[in-house]
Amino acid sequence: MEQPGVLNSSLASMEELLFDFKGGNGPRKKRDAEREMDRRAKLQEEKELQDRLEWEARRQKREDIDQWVRKTMEEQEAIMQAQAKQERLEEERLWCESVEVERKRSHDEAETTRRNHLRQPKTCVTCGGDGKCLACSGSGCASVMYLSSAVGCSSQSFRGKTFTGCPTCGGRKDGSELLTFDAVNGNGCCQDCSGLGKTCMTEEEVDAAMYEASGR
Repeated sequence: MEQPGVLNSSLASMEELLFDFKGGNGPRKKRDAEREMDRRAKLQEEKELQDRLEWEARRQKREDIDQWVRKTMEEQEAIMQAQAKQERLEEERLWCESVEVERKRSHDEAETTRRNHLRQPKTCVTCGGDGKCLACSGSGCASVMYLSSAVGCSSQSFRGKTFTGCPTCGGRKDGSELLTFDAVNGNGCCQDCSGLGKTCMTEEEVDAAMYEASGR
């Protein structure tokens, strides 16, 4: 291909070239004009081809850039969606954990309150809260009556009413009063509450009550 300057100088003499091409300046000039016209046609074809190739290259480059931009944006959008989903799942996990922690805390507080309530002293149902032995009303002794098998019997054994130790609250009822020995009295205290008038559940009883209340 000739330099652009040569082509431009040739374009300036197009009228003369067309005149020679028609044979106005003789056969030789006509042949030269024909060769020049062919040369110019080839140059034009080559230029048009080059322009098309350059245009196609620019078009392809623009398509490649557009495709890269679309792909990059799609990948970025996918990354953002994945991050948003991960953040949403993490928020849901943290929320579920907080709900579970709060549920467990409330459950533990309720169990502690229930357990403390069960541990509180309660009025003794046996003595009604006065702490006295029901059998001897708190005296520690019980009356006994020894009768004779016959009226006017001259036996030296004791006959009549006397007192002996209350066996319910720890006294001894062993007949020592018949031998004029002092009876061993009881403590006069209710055996279920030890005279305190109140009873407390053992830890085993508390655990059993808690287990029963849980419905397991």
